[in-house]
Amino acid sequence: MPVFTFSGKNTAGEKINGERVAANKQVLAMQLRREQISAPTIREKGKEFALPTFGSSKVKTKDIAIFFRQFSVMIDAGLPLVQCLEILAANQENATFQKTLTGVRTTVEGGSTLANAMRQFPKVFDDLSTNMIEAGETGGILDIILQRLAQYVEKAVKLKSAVKSALIYPVAVISLAVLVVGALLKWVVPIFSNLFAGLGVALPLPTRIVMGLSAFVGQFWWFFIIGGVGAVLGTLITSGVPILEGLSITARTSGNAVLEEALMKVRKAIEEGRTIVDPLRESGVFPNMVTQMIGVGEATGAMDNMLQKIADFYEDEVDTATKDMLAMLEPVIIALLGVMVGGIVISLYMPLFSMIAKLAG
Repeated sequence: MPVFTFSGKNTAGEKINGERVAANKQVLAMQLRREQISAPTIREKGKEFALPTFGSSKVKTKDIAIFFRQFSVMIDAGLPLVQCLEILAANQENATFQKTLTGVRTTVEGGSTLANAMRQFPKVFDDLSTNMIEAGETGGILDIILQRLAQYVEKAVKLKSAVKSALIYPVAVISLAVLVVGALLKWVVPIFSNLFAGLGVALPLPTRIVMGLSAFVGQFWWFFIIGGVGAVLGTLITSGVPILEGLSITARTSGNAVLEEALMKVRKAIEEGRTIVDPLRESGVFPNMVTQMIGVGEATGAMDNMLQKIADFYEDEVDTATKDMLAMLEPVIIALLGVMVGGIVISLYMPLFSMIAKLAG
């Protein structure tokens, strides 16, 4: 039988690496799960490095959001898990996603959990998604977890699209500024350079700097075209996500090492009979408002609603911060354009001003 290497964590959050002999990945995943070891990475020894594949299409975040939404509806309607995956795979237009869902279904049919089956495709399903699904399977609330995942991904897609749309204007203005400055340095400044050379006057430092830039652009203009194309392809953009969404699921859904450690301490404190608020406050990670709201939710038995309100609050904070940041970009860009173009024009006329002053004197 083949030998597999694995890496994961136990229930205490300790990292565990090792090698096991098993019939296949699914059998090993089931063995580790019975030992309460979560191992998202299982590879057959000697085949750790797979050859790259070409021509495969990327799975869009929007497609994943739609998948979670449809999956939750089917599970809520009482359809068997394997049948849901089969239907969703058959209706996928994206070949890569269809292949992924078919692989998940095959693994589930072999006796694996849905979470472990999805962990075989980390490029499609991240740790947050698989950990939440594992929590949903354990707690018997898979349909609710899938709905939350759909909402989470949809909000991330919406925020990313909003930021991209808002950046179209500043990117266009910056591109125009670069073209204007480039045109001045390439065609206008050399005319003044020839004029000043014929007059034989001493040039101020700003004028000499502009002349040097003009000579550089004239010689290496092709470099700026290549650099500009690379900048356009690599600009857009990052997106924000709700930071407390994972509190209502498990510590491992956080996706942040500091937050995960804090939540693991919370779980340990609960096992010891303490309240949730004290270890949260002691961690120093969460603001006082958050710990106070969680304390109220714990006291009133409305923890889920309180956590959702906290998540909504921070989502609004992200939206507001994004809008404020984009609003600040416009005057900054206009000022930058004015300084760039105005500085070049002024530096070109400085020698003329000096000559006029001398003639007047």
